[in-house]
Amino acid sequence: MTPPRPVTALILAADRTARDPVRLASGAACKAVTPVAGRPMLLRVLDALEASGRVGRVVLCGPPPEAVATVPELRDYLARPYATHVPARATPDQSVEAGLAVIRAAEMNTGGAAEKILLTTADHALLSAEMVAHFLSAGMADGADVCLALARHERIATRYPGLRRTVLRFSDAAYCGCNLYLLNTAGGRRVVEVWRRAQERRKRPWRLLLKLLGPAAAARYLCGRLSAAAAARALSRGIGLRLGIVDMPFAHAGIDVDSAADLALAERILSGGAGGNDKGEGG
Repeated sequence: MTPPRPVTALILAADRTARDPVRLASGAACKAVTPVAGRPMLLRVLDALEASGRVGRVVLCGPPPEAVATVPELRDYLARPYATHVPARATPDQSVEAGLAVIRAAEMNTGGAAEKILLTTADHALLSAEMVAHFLSAGMADGADVCLALARHERIATRYPGLRRTVLRFSDAAYCGCNLYLLNTAGGRRVVEVWRRAQERRKRPWRLLLKLLGPAAAARYLCGRLSAAAAARALSRGIGLRLGIVDMPFAHAGIDVDSAADLALAERILSGGAGGNDKGEGG
């Protein structure tokens, strides 16, 4: 069997605010290089991508050069021919577009077909090679223009009671986002337009939800009668792209490091003091 073609990873690694709570708690030069159990979280993400054996080129949006300079291993990594470092932009959608521009330029130079793109973030400190491989295999098999990873809230809450996460409550299950997206097709890259609209309407998110889902599906969601699959179909119609969902069998896939409490939890998990291993259905 021919091995799957490596994907290009696009990693967002910039602070969203000048007073990022994780950076302030750690004293690091920026959030992305905050040590978690003794290793900068961005390096942990790069470790997982490399160990998965599924990632070729890496495009990193951020962190700033002065932060990179504080981590010699990261500086050496970015000197490799398959790694590209671009300045982060003011908003996440603008950073994604900057990364996509680099990828498009590389594709034009080589005359190759559009790459499949794995989009993730530097604060995914608990990301593992197994998670990456599972998500990519399932997402490529689905074949949707854009696939996103979701982890069942019940799985996370059972392992870590009281942990605060944003929860999407569907009729069949409640899910948390995992900061993993697969752009399977060239058309799938247009999802950045949706993120841009979300950024522009962040103060009125329900208006965007109503427009993307449509009145009927939005009403069903608010009443707790919309399944995850039905939501994906409605959103697909709303954005003009086929959207797929990958149900991740890992509790840790739904935990990123957005606060000092998240940082402390990730430290305990990676030091073996909370949650144990996170493999398969036991996760």
